[in-house]
Amino acid sequence: MKMREWQELKEGFGFKSDKEVSQKFIFEEELAAYKKLRYESKPAKLLEAVFKGITTCHQINPSFGEKIFFEFPLENVQNEPINCTLEYDDNALRPILDEEEWQFLKSVNKLKTPFEKNMMRKTSDQIQICLQPGDILFVPFIYDAFFFPNDHFNMYSTKVVFRNCNSKEPIAILDLHVHRRTVLLQHSVTFISETSGNWEKQLLLPPMARDRRILSCRSSDPSVRLTIRNATLQQIIGFTTYSGETNDKKTFFIMMYN
Repeated sequence: MKMREWQELKEGFGFKSDKEVSQKFIFEEELAAYKKLRYESKPAKLLEAVFKGITTCHQINPSFGEKIFFEFPLENVQNEPINCTLEYDDNALRPILDEEEWQFLKSVNKLKTPFEKNMMRKTSDQIQICLQPGDILFVPFIYDAFFFPNDHFNMYSTKVVFRNCNSKEPIAILDLHVHRRTVLLQHSVTFISETSGNWEKQLLLPPMARDRRILSCRSSDPSVRLTIRNATLQQIIGFTTYSGETNDKKTFFIMMYN
């Protein structure tokens, strides 16, 4: 753009192109662009390098309705104690505060990492962790793919920032990459009901292999109420919901867990 304006200016004054003047013009334009790029990108690159040094990437591949358990190693490299807070804004992700739940998930996933009692303390507006000098604590998290954001496709990333309570500077960043797997439907059922009223239905489940039992259920529609009833070797899943006007359709998933 600059060169075209310069060329039009020269032609307007009616003198021929001078190679030396043209080269000088190009050099000055490139020098100005380089200075602007250098001064603009230096702070950004420095900030990126600082964050890169404290950022840990972790990838999970949940299917819809699945809960993924993992631990994040949080280290204090300073020679003094640090109180830090956890900052995150994803409804599907949460730190595990219940110690019995944490121990159960460690056992199920066969993790031999150290268990720390009273590691996290929750106040009215934040979660705090105390780190002694040289400490490495394994902070437990649950990602519940039942709450996968609707405004994302099958992949997105979310972050957890561990921030020093005193200086407010981040001491570690968890960069979580979520790749959701395709849902595999095992059964599809269609019901026809009367309009504008509550309706109840039941599903009789066949016996499962190795005498497994359904212990809990979840519905993708929060207005659907689910119950489980045992009938000798079989189980019955009951659900109650409200039907809309004529030609309205209501579609929801029921996830069953053993």
